[in-house]
Amino acid sequence: MICSAGDYYTKMYGELIMKKKIEDTVSVIVPIYNQQKYLDISIPSILNQSYKKIEVLLVNDGSTDQSLEIIKKYARLDQRIKIITKPNGGLVDATIEGIKHATGELIAFLDPDDKWGKDFLQILINEMEEDCDFVAAGIYLENGETIMPLYLESDRKFAHNEIGWLRTHYLLGEKSSLPSASIFHARWNKIYRKTCIDKMVDEFGKYRDVTLGEDTIFTYLMLCNCNGGKSLSQANYYYYNIGNQQSMMNTDTANKYIEKVNAVYSKYLKLMDKHGDNSEQANMLYYMLIMSLINKCKNNKDKFISIYKTINKDMLYKNVLKYFYKRECNLKRKVALYLRLRIESPELYLRIFADK
Repeated sequence: MICSAGDYYTKMYGELIMKKKIEDTVSVIVPIYNQQKYLDISIPSILNQSYKKIEVLLVNDGSTDQSLEIIKKYARLDQRIKIITKPNGGLVDATIEGIKHATGELIAFLDPDDKWGKDFLQILINEMEEDCDFVAAGIYLENGETIMPLYLESDRKFAHNEIGWLRTHYLLGEKSSLPSASIFHARWNKIYRKTCIDKMVDEFGKYRDVTLGEDTIFTYLMLCNCNGGKSLSQANYYYYNIGNQQSMMNTDTANKYIEKVNAVYSKYLKLMDKHGDNSEQANMLYYMLIMSLINKCKNNKDKFISIYKTINKDMLYKNVLKYFYKRECNLKRKVALYLRLRIESPELYLRIFADK
């Protein structure tokens, strides 16, 4: 039996959970597009939360499978559920639609192929103070039969005068110039004050055409509009990491992915410039997305060779690697960056970085 960090927290701090009375309603927003396979896992994890004062906004984004029928089944069983049905418009559009219908003082997001530990909301609410507009937590990464915790780097409170620093560093590890292995940039591992989200929703709406890196843009805009917040190192969100690994084996799909990476990089760069921030975060986002593609394709040699040749011709890829190489202080990571920068042969790359 696996005991989650959330369960451990509940056992250790159960009295605190019981003593701290919170009256705020949490609007839980779930954007759904063709997720029939996972809804019988994700929706019960919301309804079974130990914190009961919630409204559940299930946004059906034009699903063509049985998703709508499944969420109607749950709506008949629990009056806290509201179904919003709309034509397919993508994740950003569905997220905004949920926000517009939210009536709670707090907002949380759950991706339809993930799930919460039963005390996810209660733990985060307990940490929400008057000067906090968000509380973030770590996650459990589920990959088939394995579960791996990914923790935020520390328990920390961010005062208003520290948010500017966080806004330009939240993709960066505290001990490395490379993007952090933590998941602060995610939209779904946090709870937010609705007053903060309302300030940014119109600007977020300008990115309806973005289909990659949406969470990073959402988090950046949130930080541009918040007064303070907290991060918790513990995990109680279960992220299911099976998804599109097989689809990335298709060369055409991978090439389109690269085009999307370049497009979101350009948009994020302009957004940061608009708010007076430097290009550092945009480089980090590009690096994260490209390395994700490379790592997902390594198990199929023929496809990897084709995809790697495409990536290696991209000057943006080279420039971002050079950027991180110049500022990296750790010798081991610096050598790895140097090799990635210099290796032209995909076969040699696979031999060197097979397990990295």
